[in-house]
Amino acid sequence: MSLISIIMPVYNGQRFVDEAISSIIEQEYKQIELIIIDDGSTDSTNDILTKWAVKDKRIKIYHQNNSGIISALNKGIEQATGDYIARMDADDISHPDRLKIQYQYMIQNDLDVCGCNYFEIDEDNIINGLKIVPKTPEMIKIALCSNVPFAHPTVMFKADFLRKNNILYGQSIYKNAEDLALWMSLYEKGAKFGNVDSISFSYRVLSSSLSRKKRKQILEESSALFNIYFKRNKKTLLALLDAAAHTMRAYERIWVLSLCMKFLVRTGNLSILHYIRKFPKKMILNVFLSELNKILKM
Repeated sequence: MSLISIIMPVYNGQRFVDEAISSIIEQEYKQIELIIIDDGSTDSTNDILTKWAVKDKRIKIYHQNNSGIISALNKGIEQATGDYIARMDADDISHPDRLKIQYQYMIQNDLDVCGCNYFEIDEDNIINGLKIVPKTPEMIKIALCSNVPFAHPTVMFKADFLRKNNILYGQSIYKNAEDLALWMSLYEKGAKFGNVDSISFSYRVLSSSLSRKKRKQILEESSALFNIYFKRNKKTLLALLDAAAHTMRAYERIWVLSLCMKFLVRTGNLSILHYIRKFPKKMILNVFLSELNKILKM
């Protein structure tokens, strides 16, 4: 069994960090080290971390002056000794099978990056939604034209791939849509993507989340990144589209249609109409207007 290093940054996380740690320590996969970087917390976070470190020797605590999540994540990567590196946030919950099924799936499919489906929960652990992510490498490449194919805290990386390619956080000029920029950078470096077909994570969405406060900036940067990715990979995407149009599942239709619309609106390729006609008219109209709106805002 390979050692999996789980990296978890935390700043003033006293409300949720206990449950987050517990969800990792109780994983079915036991060959782990949990690396927690306390980014200068001023509440009772340190007391909670100390309690856990005494209880379980697989937990390693590092402290730093408040420097932000990017610094904390990079410190975690630096300290990790595992063959695989999994992400975890201090207010989320990993389901008991998460690490086991991701590890097995990565081994079976020789993947460098792997995520999973996830619930969205609120501060009281009430489920407010279910997010289904693209599964195959091909569908992930298609989805990258219009969506983020992984929720960052759900992801497991092959550590050797990160080290060989000198991958660290904070390397992109896109500081608001940094997760999307990371996936696209990994793709350009040849990473093999996949997602397990399992709901193995609960992702906490709070009104105070940074992604909500910077929604406009994130959308603007995401739109720019989607456009760059499409321009660079049109030939590959067209080939993927031809294959996917015959085999897609119901939930994959929106990603495929979004790619069709990009080709139609941005390149004037009328042969794409052959694929578009297969979709419901209401879906076609909604995606067309969405794509047109992105162009008008550029």
